[in-house]
Amino acid sequence: MIKKLFSLAAIVSFGACQHQAQPLPAVLSDGSEETLNLLRSDMAAALDRARIEFGAGDLTQSSVFVIVPPPLGPNETRSTVTPERYRLEIQGQTCFAVHEKSDARIELQNTPCRAL
Repeated sequence: MIKKLFSLAAIVSFGACQHQAQPLPAVLSDGSEETLNLLRSDMAAALDRARIEFGAGDLTQSSVFVIVPPPLGPNETRSTVTPERYRLEIQGQTCFAVHEKSDARIELQNTPCRAL
């Protein structure tokens, strides 16, 4: 009987170790320019872009943000590029930006966020 209890306890504790925290909606920890610049930097590196510009919104209140297309070049008259929507999520202690269309997840290594 005791052997069965130890076996059951081992299985339960092993299963608990394998459990991953579910992602939760998140917002930035604060709305400072420094925090926004960290998010810009993380997103620019992930998207291989030199500059990132966000659309309107308060990322301390809403988990959704928009990256607007880069401005037109001097020889361009129009662009087919559309704004891209992302949502912030936190899983454990790690923040992610999740592309709303593709669900591609970008780990935000330097951006502080908190669960919404």
